[in-house]
Amino acid sequence: MTHAVLDPAEPSTTTGDLVIAGRRFRSRLIVGTGKFSSPEVMADALAASRAEIVTVALRRLDLDAKSPAVTEFIDRERYLIMPNTSGAQTADEAVRLARLARSAGLPAIGDTSEHECSLLADLRQAARDRGPRRM
Repeated sequence: MTHAVLDPAEPSTTTGDLVIAGRRFRSRLIVGTGKFSSPEVMADALAASRAEIVTVALRRLDLDAKSPAVTEFIDRERYLIMPNTSGAQTADEAVRLARLARSAGLPAIGDTSEHECSLLADLRQAARDRGPRRM
């Protein structure tokens, strides 16, 4: 399954789809990867959910493990993987985890390339949309 890259200015209300950073999602369900008994059960649950966005808690990834990481069981063509920094104890740790995600090829908040989502607001566009400030 491929996702269309759309004009970010297109409102999602016209189709009922969720549009994030110009990428259209038919499902508004976002599924996490925790609490599954095995990576195979997780993959089956993702498929059954019909979700298109999957969150991965970076703190739970064991990069030194001998078994494959949970991300190896997620089809990157089918799902957008959104890393999260839940469990970080400090802002510095959250930033470190986000940088780790980026180095692993996962999108991180603030990435704005054509193929990655950003959850940050476009403040320049918001200011243009608002118009001149009145005092």
